[in-house]
Amino acid sequence: MSIQRFHQMTSPVAHRSRQQRGVVLFVALIVMVAMSLAAIALFRSVDTANLVAGNQSLKQSALNSTDVGVVTAMKKFTTGGFLLTDANTYSDSAKNCYVATTLEGSNVDARGIPRLLLDPATLFTAYDATCKFDNANGDVVRYIIDRQCDASRKGKAANMENCLVVTTIPKGGTDVTKHTGSPPIALHRVSVRVEGPRNTVSYVQAVIRP
Repeated sequence: MSIQRFHQMTSPVAHRSRQQRGVVLFVALIVMVAMSLAAIALFRSVDTANLVAGNQSLKQSALNSTDVGVVTAMKKFTTGGFLLTDANTYSDSAKNCYVATTLEGSNVDARGIPRLLLDPATLFTAYDATCKFDNANGDVVRYIIDRQCDASRKGKAANMENCLVVTTIPKGGTDVTKHTGSPPIALHRVSVRVEGPRNTVSYVQAVIRP
């Protein structure tokens, strides 16, 4: 009895076809992964851009709100305001958000912002009742006014030697101390802090002439 053995022959063409399908599948998977990563990166980029734009909008809104603090401070020097009377400007008045001498040195940071405003939770407590309010946007506004005179003028009227002042003098000559004009009027600085949503904080300072 003879035994016959049969061997199945694999066509080279079929073998190459399976190899090609495997390569195509591998490449397709790589492309899908790359596209997924690109989509995630694009999503995060758009999300970050929206977040930055939102924060900029809040920052601008808080900055705009500082005007309210400056205007409120200026009202202290108008009709009915406590600081309209010159003698009232000689001494500190926490109730009127007022310091009679220039806030400088250890009382301000490197930018010249009063530490009363930088750390309101601990340093501004004496002023909170009257110098802190919420505006129409719900922002928290704080402000402080300091007369631009050195410590030697505390309790005294402003003068040219120790204060930043404005005055009206007659024309002619160069030595203002030899002319008779209006009494020197001390300049005042208004510092405002506004706290908005998402811990947004803005500061503004303005020098005003009462």
